[in-house]
Amino acid sequence: MRHLAYIIIYLILAPWGAKGQRMTKAERKATKYFNKALTLKAAKKYGEACTSMERSIAKYPTNADAYSMLGEWYFAGHEFEKAAETFTKASAKCKNGRTRFAKALTRSLIYAGRGDEALGLIASYATIKDSSEWNKLRAQAEFVKTAMMRSWGVWPVNLGIRVNSQYPELFPSMAVDTQSLFFTRRVNNMDEELFYAPADSCGGWFAARNAGDPPNSPNQESAQFVSADGHYLFFTRCENMSENGSAEGGCDLFMAYRVRLDGPWTIAQPFGQTINNPTYEGMPTLSPDNRELYFVSDRKGGFGGYDIWVSRFENGLWQLPENAGPAINTAGNETTPFIAADNKTLFFASDHRPGLGGTDIFMSRRKANNSWTTAENLGYPINSAHDDKSEAERFNDEWGVRGMARNSIV
Repeated sequence: MRHLAYIIIYLILAPWGAKGQRMTKAERKATKYFNKALTLKAAKKYGEACTSMERSIAKYPTNADAYSMLGEWYFAGHEFEKAAETFTKASAKCKNGRTRFAKALTRSLIYAGRGDEALGLIASYATIKDSSEWNKLRAQAEFVKTAMMRSWGVWPVNLGIRVNSQYPELFPSMAVDTQSLFFTRRVNNMDEELFYAPADSCGGWFAARNAGDPPNSPNQESAQFVSADGHYLFFTRCENMSENGSAEGGCDLFMAYRVRLDGPWTIAQPFGQTINNPTYEGMPTLSPDNRELYFVSDRKGGFGGYDIWVSRFENGLWQLPENAGPAINTAGNETTPFIAADNKTLFFASDHRPGLGGTDIFMSRRKANNSWTTAENLGYPINSAHDDKSEAERFNDEWGVRGMARNSIV
């Protein structure tokens, strides 16, 4: 709707300028390119839209709206250096540009890994009025500066074409014996199904295979986890509806079983209403002793959006879930939990703590009293300015771009 409003405004103003003066030839061309860019953006043609907006700016280099939109598009496309360059030019060329674009430039510099420059801007433009937002940017800039100096020096490696495809590969998990890799594939960018890849004898993987039906179904299956003994499969199934339409939510936790490790899975059954309810339940992980089930939910009683919850198996039943607590959960979203084989180390993703940008992966350790240490960011290059978690890039949804999906890495 905002883009449509821009088009209407520019059509009304053409061929007259904002001050009621007849537009120059350059300004008319700028308007033409601007409107074309908005049309291309609506058609999800990312590269062409940006090129057209750049041409608009070249013809009319003081148009703040054009800089603003182009910078936002580059940022949404994860081209953070180009976003920073765009907002830097806007700051210099536009009236009151340094003040108007201070936050956008600061954020772009942070995501581009230029923490020092971002801190310099914050020192110059942070205001009491927006102190909360500036303080958040300052904390993130300081973290980026430190993280870049403490890089692990070990880079993630793409698992290659036997596992990855042109579609998103999500939620990878490894069998305890490291002989099977389980993950979700968004087939045709629409239907999420469970896949697995057996290990080969050379340290790689054979071609990924669909897990079949069961456990897959016409509904959406994702975020699978196989128990340490290899007999139990936990996963998320969405588009669930009961007869009255409310007893089961859209996404719930399901479980399947197999007698032999090379045998078929049983038809998956949903967890009862002790765990599943009309809110979201998904992304399960089971402790190595099969006694604790961690999962994600936005049910009441949490700290923010999506929180991590845990249910314990006692007296032959799964108990009411408990929130993992403030050391793990925040006012933002915590997702994709994974409890390590030591049963003491919990990995998860969060979008609310200081990080390198987007969603980062964090780690917390269990204390002797069963509480958790304050979560630690895993740093660079495990985390990046992108969304680092077991989900597809938001960029795909924004622009509808194929072939740029977040694939499985190790």
